[in-house]
Formats: sequence, structure tokens, C-alpha cells
Amino acid sequence: MGTPTLKLMYDRNHRASKKKEGSIELRICYDRRRKYATTGVRVLPREWRNGYVVNRHDAMELQRTLDDLWHMRGELSMTLWSAESLTLTLLWQKLVAD
Repeated sequence: MGTPTLKLMYDRNHRASKKKEGSIELRICYDRRRKYATTGVRVLPREWRNGYVVNRHDAMELQRTLDDLWHMRGELSMTLWSAESLTLTLLWQKLVAD
């Protein structure tokens, strides 16, 4: 039984193009299984660099939203993990519910 990990993923379905936005999702890994939760943020490929939103007038606001989401859900996953009642399904349900 490992530790749950979270990572922001951009355009995992490879649907973004120069004029079409790609979605940013949160990948949740636990016990060699993965689930994805949407963040509700969509950006163009030129607006996403090394895990950060750039080249947008609202880049700071979007990045703050992603950071808050990542930290809040990371704390929740570690709380559930320390209670030793963690399954990937339970973790995903709790994270998506917020």
C-alpha cells in the first residue's frame, strides 16, 4: 500500500490545438490505479508551460485556483490515507465532491 499522489495533467486526451483549448485535470494515483478529476480550467497550448498557466490576462487567477485545488485535495488525500481507510474509489469520490 503506497502513498496517494496527485498531479495536474494538461490535455491528456490530446484534443488541444492552436485555436482549441485543452483541459487541465487532476490525476489521482493510488495502489497502481489512476483516476482523473476535472479542474474546470481550460487553456490553449501556448498558455501552459511546465505546470503553470502563462501568457493570459487572468493567468495569476487561474494558477491560484489550480494551486488552491491541488493543496486542498492533497491535504484531504493525506488525511484519508493516515486514517488507513483509503481506497482509490473513496478518495476519488471525496475529491470530486468538493
